[in-house]
Amino acid sequence: MKRKICWITPDYFIDCDIDIIPKLLPFFEIDWIVILPTTGARFKKENFLDLVKQYGLTIEIVYCQYRQRDARRVAFYLKLYQKIKSVSPDLIYLNYGATPFSGVLTSLLNKNSTIITAHQGEVHKGFRFPLVANIIRNLYYWKVKYVNMFSPSQTLLFNKNYPNSHVFMILLGLKDFGESKAVKKIDAVQFLSFGIINYGKHIDLLIDAACNIYEKGIRNFKIKIAGACDNWDFYQNKIKFPDIFEIDIRLIDNKEIPDLFSESHYFVQPYRIVTQSGPLKIAFNYATPVIVSDLLGFTDEVKDGVNGFVFKKNDVHDLENLLLKLVENHDTIYPALIDGMKTYTTDHYSMEVITNSYLNMFNFVIQNK
Repeated sequence: MKRKICWITPDYFIDCDIDIIPKLLPFFEIDWIVILPTTGARFKKENFLDLVKQYGLTIEIVYCQYRQRDARRVAFYLKLYQKIKSVSPDLIYLNYGATPFSGVLTSLLNKNSTIITAHQGEVHKGFRFPLVANIIRNLYYWKVKYVNMFSPSQTLLFNKNYPNSHVFMILLGLKDFGESKAVKKIDAVQFLSFGIINYGKHIDLLIDAACNIYEKGIRNFKIKIAGACDNWDFYQNKIKFPDIFEIDIRLIDNKEIPDLFSESHYFVQPYRIVTQSGPLKIAFNYATPVIVSDLLGFTDEVKDGVNGFVFKKNDVHDLENLLLKLVENHDTIYPALIDGMKTYTTDHYSMEVITNSYLNMFNFVIQNK
């Protein structure tokens, strides 16, 4: 008889789990609880209908109208705990971040049969209130026995801060948003910036570098910026040459993502801060080489000249020189890079590799209950 897993995922981590869960169904019975906000959800109920129809997967969608810092979340977590108990699982997999009241839930769960994910090894500069965030994280993780993480560098940091936890490390799988019929430009090299735009993403560095190479007379390239932003005027004022930019400032629908990546030659992430990156795995999925700053959260997985290129963070001249090299030598660099990227992706991110890692983790916890 198959062992049963109760798997809990909030809206913001669904794309981490939606592809791997069906691959585990031959080995486990999975009850998937999906938590969606009542407004502004990234996924909708209809996104899950094919999974139910094709795999017979049991999915319960739970809606929550309260913000993370609303004290009414406590009652929500208590009800969620009752739902988990009613499933009578052999194992609980909680892909849920540390929030002001989520420690209520983890304190109730049996630590010997619960795996909780951590996407950051410690509080970093990107946290709005680092002292408060540290307290919340400690309340969330201090008694957790099993933790699943997704990058080597963050795993080392977590082990340093919570040495009593048993930590598994499984690279985030590829993020597939469907097929695309888009074709790449032939007359220009297109560099894509995609996702929520904020201080940590440092998109202004890309804008400055692009304007600099335009001033040097380079014309056969485009910068596409697509994503939501609360202060776009700051970035707009830096765009000296509108002709080389394609701007789409809004929340991008999931169904538009395949074309965005498939029509672009490179995906650029000039971040100031990163732990690990979900959009990176979208780029890998659509064989779109990446350009990233030299942060550990990137260099764990981006191998310079193999599946992308790395430049010095916050260094506009280093990024400028890299963009210039890629545009001027596109016909020789790009085809070889695509071949290397496809091989590397198959070796490290194939569904077989990722599935086996989850199987080993789940079987270890079940056998050691």
